[in-house]
Amino acid sequence: MDLFITARKTEMCWVFDHEHQNTIDEPLCNGTETAIDWYFELIEKKPPIVGDKINFYLSTKKFDEAMTQINLIETSASGSYYEDQLSGMTIWLCPWLPGYFGEVPERIYIECAPFRTISEEELDELMEILNT
Repeated sequence: MDLFITARKTEMCWVFDHEHQNTIDEPLCNGTETAIDWYFELIEKKPPIVGDKINFYLSTKKFDEAMTQINLIETSASGSYYEDQLSGMTIWLCPWLPGYFGEVPERIYIECAPFRTISEEELDELMEILNT
C-alpha cells in the first residue's frame, strides 16, 4: 500500500490533510514532529517555520527513491511506535494507520521531498512506480 501526504507546520505541530475519511489537520505529534523538523532541515537546509510544507511518499514496498525506512517497535490501541533508520528517532503514528495501509505495517519506506504542487498525472505515475 502507498500513501502521499503533504505535511505543513503549524504553531503546535505538523499536520496533514487526506481524502481518507475527510482527514483535515491530522496532527503528527508525540515525537513525530521532531523527526519531520529534522527531515525538513536536511532537505531545505533551514529550520522549518510556521507555514512550511514537505511532501512524503510512504510505501510498504521498498522503492529506489526511499530515503529511509521506519521499523515497527510496538503497537497498541493508542498508536504505533516506529524507529526511523536514518535519523534514529522514534516516530509515533496514530491508530488510524490501518485505515491507510489496511494493517499496522512492520516496515514503511519513506521518501521526503521539498514541497511542490504535484499534478494528478505525476501522482498516478509515482504510485505506478511504487506499485511495481
